[in-house]
Amino acid sequence: MSGLTIQSPGQKTSKLVELMRNLAGTRGGTGVGFRRQSGPRKRVTALVASFAAGDTDGVMAAKGAGVDALEIRIAGEKDMRGLADLIARVGMPVGVSMPATADATAAAAAADAGADWVRLPLDASIATMEWEKPGRLLTVPFELELDLAHGLNGLNVEAILIDQAVEMPEEFSYRDALRLGAIRELIKKPLLLHAGPGLPPSAAAASEHLGADALVVYAAGARSTETLAAYIAALEHRATKA
Repeated sequence: MSGLTIQSPGQKTSKLVELMRNLAGTRGGTGVGFRRQSGPRKRVTALVASFAAGDTDGVMAAKGAGVDALEIRIAGEKDMRGLADLIARVGMPVGVSMPATADATAAAAAADAGADWVRLPLDASIATMEWEKPGRLLTVPFELELDLAHGLNGLNVEAILIDQAVEMPEEFSYRDALRLGAIRELIKKPLLLHAGPGLPPSAAAASEHLGADALVVYAAGARSTETLAAYIAALEHRATKA
């Protein structure tokens, strides 16, 4: 993970980015250059489960399934209620996905609740880059023009999430892999990949080939536990085979 991140003075790195960096550099990981680290290879791709606000059962089930971090999707101010209590209960990095209309007041409320990061869409105001906390993740479309991708390095955001379009096939193809690989070469920041609802665990495990530092899986309800556990098992199985 390249990890080049432009930040404002005094801005702290989010726990999620630290977690992804630690996984990428852990003992038994992918190693540096031609040298591999000793010991059994470990999973290097983090798993983030994303839930709609109010889905407490799903959030707690995801924690039990062993995800690395959680995200709450916020649509409006009322969705912020109870966020602090939820974050205190789960005891792991929790971020908030906000709409383009989010302002500094909403960011401050998320920070006060203990949110580790906020995720913003590409059409959010550039004024959000002045927020000192929480950390910011920026969502960009899979179809992002490659000549624009390099410009993301100059934005004051900690990481980039590549959003899988709704109309895309459930599985990534080699053509998709080529495009994601090209984006990975251009973006010198931690890269998260949105795994669509139908992406099989085996295909999710192959996302490491695409340079993804984390997978973000949209989940709903306690029944999503089995799906999340399957993703984790596939990622760990790939690590033991490598």
